[in-house]
Amino acid sequence: MNIVVRRDDVPKATEILATLRYVHVGNQGIADREAFKYSFNKPAHHLYVTPDDSAELQRQILFRDYLRANPEVAQQYGELKQKLAKQYHDDRVAYTDAKTEFIVGVMQKALTDKERQISSYL
Repeated sequence: MNIVVRRDDVPKATEILATLRYVHVGNQGIADREAFKYSFNKPAHHLYVTPDDSAELQRQILFRDYLRANPEVAQQYGELKQKLAKQYHDDRVAYTDAKTEFIVGVMQKALTDKERQISSYL
């Protein structure tokens, strides 16, 4: 889940989340995306605060929109995530690494489609 805020509001969002027992764990190597974990038990979700003007947010929206426009790819991604969740249920880093190739491939297709759309307007 992303909480999208103005860039200047990221520190305030971090403060508010702390009152809700979320712990700020930094950007985890991804610029303009601050990660949070819930302080009790394993999280049932991943929570991020992202500035509304960030390239990372635009990347995530492009990925989301491509999956929405291509349900068969979305299904493949869902199946991959389920498989990897079983395989790496105690190793989030390995889980993330294992799905990276799929995500990169989808992003390349999404960018190509976006470029075609832009070209068609010119």
